[in-house]
Amino acid sequence: MNLAELMRSQPILRGALIAPTMVALVFVLFNLTSAIDPAKATAALKVATVNLDEGLPTPAGPFRLADQIVSGLRANLPFALTLEPTEDAARHDLDQGWVSAAVVFPADFSRAIAEGRPVTVRVLNSDHLSVMETQVGNALPGQLQSALTIAVGAMRAAMAVPVPLAAKTPNGAPELEAAAVTETPRAPEPAGTPQAPVVRVAPAPAPIAANLGGPKPPAVPVPKVEVRELADAMAPLIARAEAQAAAVPQPPVAAPDAVAPIRPPAPVQVTVAKLHAAPGYRALQAPFVLSFAGWMSGMIGGVLLFIGTRTMLNRESIAAVAAARIGIPIVASGFASLVAVLLVASVATGWGNFAELFAYRWLLTAGIAAFIIAAFALLGFAGFLVTVPLVFYQGALGGALAPSDAAPAWLSWLNDAVPLPALTTGLRTLLIGGPEGSVPWGAAAVLLATGMLATWLATVVVGRFSARNAKGMRREFT
Repeated sequence: MNLAELMRSQPILRGALIAPTMVALVFVLFNLTSAIDPAKATAALKVATVNLDEGLPTPAGPFRLADQIVSGLRANLPFALTLEPTEDAARHDLDQGWVSAAVVFPADFSRAIAEGRPVTVRVLNSDHLSVMETQVGNALPGQLQSALTIAVGAMRAAMAVPVPLAAKTPNGAPELEAAAVTETPRAPEPAGTPQAPVVRVAPAPAPIAANLGGPKPPAVPVPKVEVRELADAMAPLIARAEAQAAAVPQPPVAAPDAVAPIRPPAPVQVTVAKLHAAPGYRALQAPFVLSFAGWMSGMIGGVLLFIGTRTMLNRESIAAVAAARIGIPIVASGFASLVAVLLVASVATGWGNFAELFAYRWLLTAGIAAFIIAAFALLGFAGFLVTVPLVFYQGALGGALAPSDAAPAWLSWLNDAVPLPALTTGLRTLLIGGPEGSVPWGAAAVLLATGMLATWLATVVVGRFSARNAKGMRREFT
């Protein structure tokens, strides 16, 4: 039997020949068309700023150096900055996922810079957001400290520049004026006489002299001393002192203990407060893994269930087929969710919310499977045109890896039809943490009920239509 005859006699071999090409087509096409633009994803990020700086007093009002810092950050950072009045408001926005991080400038920010004290800035971040937002929030403190150190150093250098005192400033303070250095004249010496060094002084100008209480006295030359004569006179004294010191026995001196060098405090100190901390780096990927696995298993199980029950419509009652298409996905989703949550709890997150996570994931996966089997029951194999794009595009729309606003614009309509971001938020909340009431139990239950109802109706409609066609064909045959 040659290869062509073998392919005709064994249909499964034809599938083995075509399947690799179809898998490559599906994965390459849908992964590339749903790719997230990094620039758009970065622009979708938002960082809240809380400016509590009281500023420095000036005649025109408080001068807040934090305003200059915020303006510089807004001009140079690739993501958007929002203003919040209090730290509690910024914490609430971060908890709800409306911002990716928050920066709080303290009330004494300007005074600390002016007085040379360390400047403390507070950063709020969290791990219960998308993977990209979490990474940006965790990297922000180090980047912010480097940028603020440079900015604060420049501000202090500018404030340390001397101001001339020759005139009056607007607030009445005298201005500084540098005095020229001159050389005091000295009397001529006979030819050949060694010249002694003289002191060169700077006569104070009139404004400073007046402030000191009167004119400075004239400069007095230093008496001339021959360096050679001074050295010859001091040599015997030095030798005698060294001999006496050597004759006196010195007690042994213990080696001093090693002392760590004292480092000056950093000009800028960034403290971090994390709202919700992931139990490990694997937990950050767990929401996407559970979501994608649920959609993929729902599609594969739906295809197999449709193929297995398609021929039953001609032999069994429509109600039995509909019951099988509704009941089997619920049971299979339960076993699949149990295995998935067991693995995630043992590898990534621990057992804290095991029961609640299992119940939510079962409800969510059963709803996905019901929705997919409904598409195949109504459209037949054309259901691939609906389910395959949805399985692959939900990763970009669900907000597990990046904010849902970063998804391609032409896919945004899917979020209006299916609440994908909310469903993913529920998984993140149970795995890492989140605000109270952020697990969408109601949305998952509605998805399951809608899928079950759609499956029942599609099976009844298509089953009756198939039965009528079968009766018509039998009549024509008889």
